[in-house]
Amino acid sequence: MSRARFAVVLVGAVLGAAVFGLMHRVPVDDAFIAMDYARQLGVHGNWGMVDGLPSNTATSPLSVLLLGGITAVVRDALVAVGVLLVVSFAVAGWWLYGIAERLGLGPVLFPVLALTVLAVNPLLMSSMGLESQLAVTLLTGAGWAVVTRRPMVAGVVAGLLVLTRPDLGPAALLGLVCLPAGRRRALGAAVATTVPWFAFSWSFLGSAVPDTVVIKGAESWNGTSFWNSVPHYASVLPGPTLLSVVPAVAGAVALLWWWRERLAWVWAGMAAAHYVTMSLLHPGPFFWHSTFWLCGLGLLGCAAVARVATRRSTTSALVVALAAGYVVVTGVTDANDGIPRDGFAPVSFNWATPAQYRALAERLPRGSVVISPGEIGTLAWYCDCRVVDQFADRGRFTPLLDKRLAGSGPVERRLLEWNYARFDRPAPIPAGYRIDTKLVPPPGGELTSLFTRLQRQVTVSPVFNR
Repeated sequence: MSRARFAVVLVGAVLGAAVFGLMHRVPVDDAFIAMDYARQLGVHGNWGMVDGLPSNTATSPLSVLLLGGITAVVRDALVAVGVLLVVSFAVAGWWLYGIAERLGLGPVLFPVLALTVLAVNPLLMSSMGLESQLAVTLLTGAGWAVVTRRPMVAGVVAGLLVLTRPDLGPAALLGLVCLPAGRRRALGAAVATTVPWFAFSWSFLGSAVPDTVVIKGAESWNGTSFWNSVPHYASVLPGPTLLSVVPAVAGAVALLWWWRERLAWVWAGMAAAHYVTMSLLHPGPFFWHSTFWLCGLGLLGCAAVARVATRRSTTSALVVALAAGYVVVTGVTDANDGIPRDGFAPVSFNWATPAQYRALAERLPRGSVVISPGEIGTLAWYCDCRVVDQFADRGRFTPLLDKRLAGSGPVERRLLEWNYARFDRPAPIPAGYRIDTKLVPPPGGELTSLFTRLQRQVTVSPVFNR
């Protein structure tokens, strides 16, 4: 490894560590779900969220497998998140350096700019603990494999993208289409990478794809779904959202004259493929769903800045200055907002801060089974009890599956029946307590949302009819 490449990899590792250092106290609730899975897998060997209850609601099998493996060594799933984040940024640095070297983008300028832009991106920062950074790292790998003409690597990366999020399948396939040659070999490598997991999941976990396909489905929050989620977040949290969008806008502009470049096909094409896929699936407006397509265009914007910078003109100096200004402004804005802001990540729609959920978890009876109020990840992480709902207890998931089967058409019903052919339909675990919340005027609530500014009062009640 050359000294320049080593330096870029080191910069990536340092940036990953910095993001973890700033954000490790305030993961969003879904990130705690991933950590719950990682802790169960790494410490107890259980594919589930809580002790003794197997489940299959981990949207990202690859992320859980990696985090669980690291947890088995370090014995702490939160530390495992930090290790994976550092490694992800470092590997992204390796691939970005290779792209810069092959395309003449400046072996240091382009990768360092791209890594820094990713590190300060408020949406990506707020996704810490989820699969977002892993997916973006694999996106850089897809670009490297295409520009260096490595079909086998491209195939493995495509397969890993599918294991990172199954809805990235069309984007991964488009990345293989961008290869100049060796597409069949790449497709074979992708299939060989993915099939073992899905076969294992179907055979031993009771479904090839996660139960979230049934639990979530199409979803809208008062008219807001995935396709219009970014404008919605911008209307509520304009600073961090708009700063997350700026690199993507630069990439879209660069595409107007750089569309002949194969790298542009990969990053812009995969970003567009994922946006279209998710828009058709119509999931809820969870902000981390948008990090892949925004960062794909953002990486292209960074590549365009580096390309212009190689010309050493007044225009190139201005473009580099604007890019540096963006990084500085974003960093300062993040700092002014507070990292974390009021106990939250820069972007969060959760009902409460992690600290508030931790205080609630400490109130719950030790060793009991408690029905969650709707957000489960943070409570399950901190409680010395078993917090359950349809995500953690497959007995509570079964009625949802039966309802979905009853309302499905013949094709969807057949697919669901095949997917759950080995599902054993367990009974729900009896609960001793339940948590209920109701909206109250401030300052009377125990739980406070950054996104809506609404407050909730909490009631913990015994469950008599089990």
